Amino acid sequence: MATQINYGQGKMSRYPAHKPLEFCQFFRLILLIRLKNHNSGTEAGRPEAGDPGGGGSRAAPAKIFQGTYRPKAGTLEKQSRRGDLAVAPTGTLTGRLRKVVMILTGKVHRFGEDINTDEILPARYLNTSDPAELAKHAMEDADPEFVRKVKPGDFIIAGKNFGCGSSREHAPVALKAVGLSGVIAPSFARIFYRNAFNMGLAIFESPEAAAEIAAGAELSLEVDSGIITDLATGKKYQSQPIPPFMQELLADGGLMAHLKKQLEAK
Repeated sequence: MATQINYGQGKMSRYPAHKPLEFCQFFRLILLIRLKNHNSGTEAGRPEAGDPGGGGSRAAPAKIFQGTYRPKAGTLEKQSRRGDLAVAPTGTLTGRLRKVVMILTGKVHRFGEDINTDEILPARYLNTSDPAELAKHAMEDADPEFVRKVKPGDFIIAGKNFGCGSSREHAPVALKAVGLSGVIAPSFARIFYRNAFNMGLAIFESPEAAAEIAAGAELSLEVDSGIITDLATGKKYQSQPIPPFMQELLADGGLMAHLKKQLEAK
């Protein structure tokens, strides 16, 4: 048995030790990318094919599985429906980052403050890393009916310190696999915040939205600006905008998928 200290709550909980995801792949990919860059003479920040001033062209936008895409002026148009996400490349900021346009829509499921990772994905299910299996038990100890009620593209809105407790990567994996567009809260536990983006789960900090938007409300969320709109009332809320490079992680499905995509493009 292993003991985990919950620093966010000042408590201790016990759960079976589990095998972590294989992050050694991450370091191997970084080394391979750096080696290829060195051999080819590529430097960070140099424009690539399809970038402004770089010549060449880009492929059509890739469709992922969350949110709804609505094209802005000057981007590639693409048909979509609720529960889909598309990416429109419109150049880069540093020669490596493409512009990502996302607008997410979905219904709200509300939870309280200090939702810990054992409520998001109970420790008894940590014997697997299969996203489809983990999705069956998302939020099970906070709301046993959650997986029956949630639809692709929906949001969780919760109170402060969402994701406190253990640092298990399985928690954001389960929320992403169940089809959420993202999680909105006043604040997130530090490790959960980083894990969420690494696993491709969008999270948004907005105390006002978290305090006022009711369960069952339909939302529209523009990732680039961080503006959240309650479609029933028309009221808008500002969340902390996600930096462009982190938007690209989300569009590619997480850090590992993003690095593999970079490596394959070399």
